Amino acid sequence: MRRTVLAGVALTAALTACGVDQPPAKPLACVGDGGSLALVIGARSNSPAPVISPELNALIRKVLMARHSVYAVRLDGDPQPIYSTRFTSTAANTPALEASVNRHVTDISAAINAQAKAVKAEADVLKALEVAARMAGDGGSIVVVDSALATMGDLNFTQDGVLDADPDDLTDHLVGGKLLPDLTGRRVLFDGLGVAADPQVDLPPRVSENLGQIWTKAATAAGAACAEITTGPGRPTAMPGLPPVATIAMPTPTPAPPCGDVVLQNAGDVGFIRGKADFRHPAAATATLRGLAPDLTRANRPVELIGTTSSEGGDAINRPLSQARADRVKEILVSLGVPENKIIARGVATDWPDHVDDTLPDGRLDPAKANQNRKVVIRREQCQKP
Repeated sequence: MRRTVLAGVALTAALTACGVDQPPAKPLACVGDGGSLALVIGARSNSPAPVISPELNALIRKVLMARHSVYAVRLDGDPQPIYSTRFTSTAANTPALEASVNRHVTDISAAINAQAKAVKAEADVLKALEVAARMAGDGGSIVVVDSALATMGDLNFTQDGVLDADPDDLTDHLVGGKLLPDLTGRRVLFDGLGVAADPQVDLPPRVSENLGQIWTKAATAAGAACAEITTGPGRPTAMPGLPPVATIAMPTPTPAPPCGDVVLQNAGDVGFIRGKADFRHPAAATATLRGLAPDLTRANRPVELIGTTSSEGGDAINRPLSQARADRVKEILVSLGVPENKIIARGVATDWPDHVDDTLPDGRLDPAKANQNRKVVIRREQCQKP
């Protein structure tokens, strides 16, 4: 998909007037079905220069030709409107309306050029959505032109464990704390989600998928009529000279030690669908376990598979769930050649020495700590002390 870049220090605008030749644009599935449009522009550190795709250009023109308005919001540590002029036209025919739309597009482009670059450090995406929702109005659309890697506010991916938290847990946490903006009736597109620039490192595919689920589930829980994501091109160049934005550490798997316990965290490749004993990523889970199978086959004594869970749901639910998950890992290992009589699987739910308190003071589940408690531990012969 060809994309026009709002690039360079001057942040050259890329909105295209009616009647100008453009690459063909495919209709966007979610946004633009009536109502006004609010653009959230992320011209900030650690992200590429914002881009306006042919699809988004077509949407902007469609909204204006329907005599609705297009607004713009700057995304930084304190998101603010940068274009709030309502579109009005007395045009009595299509050519006259197109001329009005062209003039309005020029005004929007000028506002983006002059005001879209970040003023405050960090990026508060939830607050930007709140500002955009007020501008778009019920039935309107919001397009977030940014990586959506928030670094402050009530959804902050610099906090340990948030980026790889279970999306449903995280959404429940936000809903329970009344931390989501009111997106009732709005349609939301995250355009360029997860696309970062130096010094922010790239998101692994599994993490990028989780980020997309976090935002689409959060938007839906906030009342959005629909939510969708698009990704951008490969590794782009960061914009220089802007206020700082914290880098977000990527979850990295811990290499299996030659002896002792191997912890298969739920946030990793051997992770399970919420409340089930089904792998989220079956191929990745099998690949990880295939790498462990030879050592387990050569073990001198049986190994234990110990399933643990978060505190949510109570022991009556979590103990059989933890057992089922340990059994599922055993099933894959046996299929990979590990003798069945060398594996003992048991589920302990929360009855585990390394269990951490995953309940917040107000009784809500802490999503990051809950995910930390969900795991299958492979207990092997312990390493010999020197």
